[in-house]
Amino acid sequence: MPQICVRIDTELLRERLARESGKPASSMEVTRWLHRAGFSLEGTWQCDHAEALKQLRPEEILELVRTESEHGVTFVHREFPHPPATGL
Repeated sequence: MPQICVRIDTELLRERLARESGKPASSMEVTRWLHRAGFSLEGTWQCDHAEALKQLRPEEILELVRTESEHGVTFVHREFPHPPATGL
């Protein structure tokens, strides 16, 4: 089964959740939201299906790593959807 690890800009996500609810969102509320969306925290946020990723906005994803094993070989695909701004 494919495994998806994602590095999330939790501050951007917290800001979005606060805007949507009309009240400040705590880091615990962000964690609960991620769990409800299908993510688990095991060193990094992980999910095992792309549906969970659809809950995030593209700018909230800093790095995405997909791994899949076939016949004893593990393939890793790494994406950086929105690299951090360099200020140039």
